[in-house]
Amino acid sequence: MKWITALVLGFFIIYSSLVTFEWYFEKEKVESVAGYAVSLSDVPLWELTNMGSVIEYLLENDTSSDVLRERVYQYSIHARTLSYSSTILYVSTKDEKYRLFGIATHNLESFFVRVGKKPNCKEVLKENLDVLKRIGEELKKKKRITGLTKEDAKKILDLSSQLRILDET
Repeated sequence: MKWITALVLGFFIIYSSLVTFEWYFEKEKVESVAGYAVSLSDVPLWELTNMGSVIEYLLENDTSSDVLRERVYQYSIHARTLSYSSTILYVSTKDEKYRLFGIATHNLESFFVRVGKKPNCKEVLKENLDVLKRIGEELKKKKRITGLTKEDAKKILDLSSQLRILDET
């Protein structure tokens, strides 16, 4: 009987060790992926902090619609990258701020994609310039995506929901 108990206890210890070892390496992988997501978001975050002032400059200097569309296209890519990074961070950390920020950047991406397809993109950008500048100001307060608070993410989400596309009439 002692032999069976020792055998069961030995298997239990070996199994527990293997499970703990596996859990440790999976946790390390998740942390590594989260670190890559943070690094991936640095450039797009920086680019979007200046979007309002850049768009304002382009509008004031009567830039062609083609140049504006190219800039808008670049901003849509940056917003998409931030949305994906936010999703990765939310899945990795379960921190609600990343989910909210991901929705906000998805809204921003959708806005830019739709604006790029409009023949009156200049008017749409002029109409939304104040909101874009306020979003940029909010983003400028943080150096990295990890510096966002839940309140920051809510504010950016609220601002992104204020972006409007004019009707084509």
